[in-house]
Amino acid sequence: MESIRLRDRRTVTPGRRIVTNQAALAGTLTEEFSFLRRGRSDSYFTNTLCILRNTGTEFSIPVLVPQSSIPVRGSNRGRFVEIIGEFRSYNYTEGDKEHTAMQVYARQMNPKGRFQALPCMDQIFLDGFVCKEPSIRQLRTRRLITSLILAVNRNYSRTDYIPCVFRDDAAESAAAFHPGSHLAVWGEIQSRVYVKRPACGGPEFHTVCEVSVQHMEER
Repeated sequence: MESIRLRDRRTVTPGRRIVTNQAALAGTLTEEFSFLRRGRSDSYFTNTLCILRNTGTEFSIPVLVPQSSIPVRGSNRGRFVEIIGEFRSYNYTEGDKEHTAMQVYARQMNPKGRFQALPCMDQIFLDGFVCKEPSIRQLRTRRLITSLILAVNRNYSRTDYIPCVFRDDAAESAAAFHPGSHLAVWGEIQSRVYVKRPACGGPEFHTVCEVSVQHMEER
């Protein structure tokens, strides 16, 4: 899996799954698996995958894994794994507020043993439609960043709403796309922490996951 490259695979033979959302990750599980829910044919567990880039930057990505893909022997905390799956959005309620969060659904998970020092991997391909007006801002360093939400259809009647971030020259190009624009993007999944300061109480720290786009094509 170290050499895998994600390509546009919307055009497939009849009867096979159309790929519009594919992520390939490699990193270290930070904890033991926690039970989430039972499905029709399997049970599902959550964990967090820590990805260490060559630059020394770490990203923590939530993952959802079917029980059939989880190693049955030994502890999984600190285990290095490779994952092929999809980057999905889901809604949850906290208090009286609705929130949207992101996680990687692992269609395949290949354990490589504990504390194994292998190259990290973080690649994603998405094919979807812009569903709201882009937001463009300038950092203190004068770099431009454009954020937009890409609606990506699954192979059944559900849609994932995935935040994407474009930088520098790509930020100017992405700012010109309006709702309904059809895009294919390639990039990496990243997480970041932001601080929310409510009128009452202390600061609240929130983690968001998004796609850092490295290449895009308009369909």
